[in-house]
Amino acid sequence: MRTRRFEGMENVEGNRKLLVKSFADLRRQGLIARTNFMCCQNCAGSAIADSVSKVSKEKAAKVKGCVFWHHQDEEDIRLRGNLYLAYGDLDSNVHGKVGLTNEEVGKMVVETLKKRGLKVEWNGDVGTRIRVDLTQPTNVGSDAISKPKKKVLMVTGKWDGNVFAIMGNTKRALRDAGVPQEKISQVLGECTKGDYSHAVATCMNALEEAGYEVR
Repeated sequence: MRTRRFEGMENVEGNRKLLVKSFADLRRQGLIARTNFMCCQNCAGSAIADSVSKVSKEKAAKVKGCVFWHHQDEEDIRLRGNLYLAYGDLDSNVHGKVGLTNEEVGKMVVETLKKRGLKVEWNGDVGTRIRVDLTQPTNVGSDAISKPKKKVLMVTGKWDGNVFAIMGNTKRALRDAGVPQEKISQVLGECTKGDYSHAVATCMNALEEAGYEVR
């Protein structure tokens, strides 16, 4: 059965790359931002909250909240060219509530994505997810068009699912991207502070910050 071609399909790939770049912007602002992360909203939210529980109180205090989309949302991109982002503060078992209010996180996400030229829809209601329409033309001269992209990396699937293999591949990719050895050592050290999901998320975060698109 063939998937029906939707209007604006030719714009989706470029806008998705722009969305990934926007998530890197949000991480620099203090949010935990995950792309195509875990199977569903409950699993993704729980995994992110658990990762915060494993860091020090001082480090947790610097986290302003989270934003993510999961594997089911990724399927919406393929089928319809849009997706809904989950966002908000974090309920950590160790540190309690972490981050700004849900409304403040939502505003931060919307403003950051709009600066990248993406079409974003949100009514300000914290009970509503943020919709991103990837079918609209990418602004000429935007970062997604003007700068060449590094190759897409598969953290799990194409890469060996063994956590040590993923860490090794991440180390080599970060070196290729010119990341300082001190930073690489910090990333690999962070990988050992949690479980498999924490290690994979840490590697994904570092690779995206280095300019890779990770799936």
